[in-house]
Amino acid sequence: MPDSPASPVVRRSRAARPPMLLRCSTDIEGRLTDVGDEWVRFCGRDPATLIAEGWVGLVHRDDLERLSDAIARAASAGRERCELRIRNARGEYRWMRCRLAPVAGAPSEGVRLRLLDVTVRRSAAGTRPDHRPDRAQMAALRVLSERANERAREALVRSTASYAVLEGFIEHAPLGMALLDTQFRFLRVNDTLADMNEEPSAAMLGRTVAEVVPGVWTQVEPFLRTLLATREAQRFEFHTLSGNRNFLCYVFPVEGTDGNLMCIGASVVDITERKRMEDELQRANAVKDEFLGLVSHELRTPLTTIMSNARFLGRYSQLPDEAKELIDDLAEGAQRMRDVIENMLVLARLEHDELEVEPVALGPVVRRAVARRANESHQVHIDLPEDLSPVEASETAIGMVLDNLLSNAMKYSPAGAGIRVHVEGRPDEVVVRVLDRGAGLDAEETERLFDRFYRSQRFRNFIGGAGLGLTVCKRVVEEMGGTIWAAPREGGGSEFGFSVPTSRE
Repeated sequence: MPDSPASPVVRRSRAARPPMLLRCSTDIEGRLTDVGDEWVRFCGRDPATLIAEGWVGLVHRDDLERLSDAIARAASAGRERCELRIRNARGEYRWMRCRLAPVAGAPSEGVRLRLLDVTVRRSAAGTRPDHRPDRAQMAALRVLSERANERAREALVRSTASYAVLEGFIEHAPLGMALLDTQFRFLRVNDTLADMNEEPSAAMLGRTVAEVVPGVWTQVEPFLRTLLATREAQRFEFHTLSGNRNFLCYVFPVEGTDGNLMCIGASVVDITERKRMEDELQRANAVKDEFLGLVSHELRTPLTTIMSNARFLGRYSQLPDEAKELIDDLAEGAQRMRDVIENMLVLARLEHDELEVEPVALGPVVRRAVARRANESHQVHIDLPEDLSPVEASETAIGMVLDNLLSNAMKYSPAGAGIRVHVEGRPDEVVVRVLDRGAGLDAEETERLFDRFYRSQRFRNFIGGAGLGLTVCKRVVEEMGGTIWAAPREGGGSEFGFSVPTSRE
């Protein structure tokens, strides 16, 4: 039967119908992120299913590698093109010419694809389109699709759990926390920070830092700008004029797996009380320094005069014994008070200044200290090797430590009891021991001896002292990098020793 007159028109209309054009987007790893509505008509599946299953269920298995390479080249080098087979709703593979280009203005976000059906053209050129895949191919595709879906579900569970942990941490943290975008708008604010700002957190969202806290923006802005430029965390303090409050702020970059900056994290702590205490401490230190200066000048000078005159009077042989004893007591009391003052001044200086150390020959320091403390009641013996290495120390500080240890040994030893200063050189340090045959030590009190103002209960009532000498010795020796100790001496008496490192020069 001949064709009706309308048939040629119909055939011409179908031939003139433009081939189908498909559009979609992928991330830089090649995973589908967006598909157009035309995919629903072509594949017979909704966009969410297509994105979940990915390319595996769409592209012919022989063309998957070609597509992956094309996406990678487009993401790194710009525009790219290729031809591949896509399965339609009837299970047939159609040849598509694919044009790929990075996302305009944001190439790191992925690649856009335009696919044009060229099956008819290829057939006309002698290339037959592929037909429905066989059962083995379909089974393999289903297995791959199920595996991909399972991995997607697991990733969703992990991301949901991580988000819940992060939300819980931000909301219940005992400090103010916030997330800002790169325009410094608040994306997330916890209740602690909202309370600091005396404004509901919902009222802060979407607004910039300059809009929410205009009074501190000039203090905060330079650090936020530096973070954007360097991607390095910033730590700084700022204060508010209203309420006169001080805050410590720490801002840090939050980056994605691709290394791009996602947002800015911020933590804020109210340090108003701490600053107030610091100011009070500075004022107290200023008063203390003033007092110590007064002590140094007004007490040390007359004590030196008393000690010198007492020693001068003690040389007169014509004085009766009773007068000599009184003069000796006067000199001893003045010396004890001077030692207390010197120890107080040393402790005060160590609170502010570091001890300056240098190579010191220890032998002359030991001899001078023994000579200063020499008296008729106690004989001091020195064991001092000739080949002693110099130590890294302060000569004045070493002399002061020896003065305190020798004074203690004489104070707690009976008249006539010998005292020995034993010096021992070692490869990395020099050890000094002051040994006596006095009252000895209780093992349980050896650690407390170096506490400030501590005095043994056994001697508190009949041997004077302020309990500062050993405290000063410990601070000074540790400042020089050494150690100090006290121990009962075998056979009776005490051992007080210290070590200081040898000089490396």
